[in-house]
Amino acid sequence: MPNDLTPVREYARQKGRLFRLWVEAEGIGSASKLRKKHPDWVLTRNGKPIAGGRQIDASNPDVTAWTESEIACIIKKYDLELFRIDYNATAEEGGNHFGDGFVENTLWRHVDALYAMFDRLHKQFPNVIIQNCAEGGGRLDLGIMQQFQDTELSDWMCIPSSVMIINGMTWILRHEILLRTFGTEVGAITSDGDMTTQLRQAMMVLPIFRGLSPTLEEFSPHLRYEVRHCVDLYKQVTRLALKDCRVYHQTPLAPMMERSPWMVLGYAAPDARQSLGWLYCTSEQRDSVFQFVPRGVDHSTNYEVTFLNTGRTVEISYIASCETESRCDSKEI
Repeated sequence: MPNDLTPVREYARQKGRLFRLWVEAEGIGSASKLRKKHPDWVLTRNGKPIAGGRQIDASNPDVTAWTESEIACIIKKYDLELFRIDYNATAEEGGNHFGDGFVENTLWRHVDALYAMFDRLHKQFPNVIIQNCAEGGGRLDLGIMQQFQDTELSDWMCIPSSVMIINGMTWILRHEILLRTFGTEVGAITSDGDMTTQLRQAMMVLPIFRGLSPTLEEFSPHLRYEVRHCVDLYKQVTRLALKDCRVYHQTPLAPMMERSPWMVLGYAAPDARQSLGWLYCTSEQRDSVFQFVPRGVDHSTNYEVTFLNTGRTVEISYIASCETESRCDSKEI
């Protein structure tokens, strides 16, 4: 890239788009100039590199200062609207240092340094969105989430585990800040769940699209139609309902790798005028019918109910929905 990424940024701006860069700021490559210059910056435990030698030692003030300066340089050079940090290595249980007859675990210092670094970056760049991504959800504790506006949930698109991830994370994090990927570069798109199901699960939170097609010419008409349809649905319905809505988990929290009969999640607008229900059969060991009772709605009014799979729309009262229409066959939901 003789002109680095500047032409890419300018092209995006011409198209009315914002520009973002995605950097694994805590990673240090095995063949990098930095590693050759500062081999002592690699995180170690008992003198041996951990995380495959790919993790910097952020407990070292020199390392943190360098990392912060690099992030600031990237933001300023490319005039970014959004900076995303990736985290594909992991500090695991932490490195350690020896001194004064003691062995100190460095994980606490590592985390404190990271928090302080992003506190300063937020103050330096108050209008830049700083986004979290950690190996598909590898770092989503409440402490780290105080430093970021939103976060990617997972790269893993395998159905039904991926919808169970969304269900589980909405117990502890606001749905408005959760990002979900749809992209054909992920192998699971072809092997675990049909395309429509994959698209709809991205619509449950904030969808990200990447790798849809190598070129526009190779973008199949069917995929193009499905993506456009779901984006329109998201803009016209889901996005409006997501803002400040109340979240209702209508099935118990289930471990991601275990199979529960159903995963049912409901969103209801604060004014009770609109409600969304996401119903997934997550196991073959289930009843074919789930009685879905909408929550967060006005018991005294009628609602227009649309079933997404069939497109059928009916008008029913809340009482009727509790007794009859909510008993939907899994093929219709």
